[in-house]
Amino acid sequence: MRSLAIIGAAEAWASATPGAAGHAPSMMSLIFPVINFLIFMFLIYRFALPPARRYLVARRDEILGAVSSANESKNKADSVLRSYRGRLASADDETKILLETLRAEGEREKAKILREAEELASKIRADADFVSQQEIKVARQQIREEIARIAQGAAENAIRANLRAADQERLVEQFLQGIAGVR
Repeated sequence: MRSLAIIGAAEAWASATPGAAGHAPSMMSLIFPVINFLIFMFLIYRFALPPARRYLVARRDEILGAVSSANESKNKADSVLRSYRGRLASADDETKILLETLRAEGEREKAKILREAEELASKIRADADFVSQQEIKVARQQIREEIARIAQGAAENAIRANLRAADQERLVEQFLQGIAGVR
């Protein structure tokens, strides 16, 4: 209603303008477009605005849901990222611990192998010493036997060369007396 009063005042002012004699639009030519505009606004307000509002509210809710979902996804991704970073950090620590453990185990194994090698070497040395002592004993025995054979041969040669029949009879008699004394 107030708008009609403003329109009426505007028409009265426009018709009172000098030099506008007879050319001023009539009140009806202004009222019909205003009524037409008001009817158009009513129809828009009544039929077009509610679906547009519902669409905009639904779109707003959809966007808020998408933003909320995106925030949840981002938070989940951040937590997974933190988890993986933690795992990676712990994997680095585990790798260091594993390497230290393997190094220590390798050092123990090295010491064990060296100790076993030293024991084996000392055993081989002892066996070699024993074998060499046995070889020396065998060699000495062979040398003694060789010396005995050579001495026997030399003695036989000396006896044959120096033994006379009287010496032979005396030796046979001493032998027989020795046998008779054993009985």
